[in-house]
Amino acid sequence: MRLIIGNYILGRDSYRIVSSNRIASSHMEEARATTRRLIGLSIIEESSDQVMIQCSIDPGKFNIQSLIRRLSIIALTMLDEAVQTLTTSDPSFAKDAISRENEVDMIYRLTIRLLTSAQGDRTIAEKIGIADPLRILGNVLVSKYLELVADQAEIMARRVLEIERDGSTIEDDDIERILNLSKLASSIIQDAVDCFFTEDIKKTNDVLENKNVMDMEERKFFSNVRNFNAITQGLAIISEKGAGIAEVAFDRALERQSEICKLSA
Repeated sequence: MRLIIGNYILGRDSYRIVSSNRIASSHMEEARATTRRLIGLSIIEESSDQVMIQCSIDPGKFNIQSLIRRLSIIALTMLDEAVQTLTTSDPSFAKDAISRENEVDMIYRLTIRLLTSAQGDRTIAEKIGIADPLRILGNVLVSKYLELVADQAEIMARRVLEIERDGSTIEDDDIERILNLSKLASSIIQDAVDCFFTEDIKKTNDVLENKNVMDMEERKFFSNVRNFNAITQGLAIISEKGAGIAEVAFDRALERQSEICKLSA
């Protein structure tokens, strides 16, 4: 699994798995399952001791900005669904959030594959919407932060399901505070991603200030319900990743001249 994913991310198109003996059925199933979790990958040849895997991705059909926005939308949807289970006591919302994790991983790995390929090929960089290769690293960092946001949202969804199974009584005030923290964390992520593309340095600074507000509110929260404090900590971690995106956006905005930062000749 790791070998296939690693070669995929490195931008390679053809991989042949060769065994000195018959390939075990468990290994074959692992190869099939892994290809199903990677966009554009499929097994095109198979025998008792060899497997040929081919990637058929056309970089020209993908735009990095669209992929990053898609990552942010799914991650924020997962966060919203986890919280909705708390407010409605309907576990289907949290279960939907958990099921979206595979889609996030697929889009994230595709994004990293394209960015890795763009590092060595200026043509690919232009095809996916990157005019300046120096900006590839920023896109990698933002993609990783969003993947971690989705991971945290999945963890939160699982904790919410545990709370529902425990049948714990949750005070309305506590739920209201969780809702407010969730909205703040979501706005931090959304605004940070917007700033990454608009390079609005003032708005980026506002995002970083909101992260400080989030930290203060999270420290004030305490509940006797098992897993509830962990949820607020998860929201703080999500806002931390949003601040990471905002810092990348802030540094990117400083690359060009503006009213705030004037570059000398």
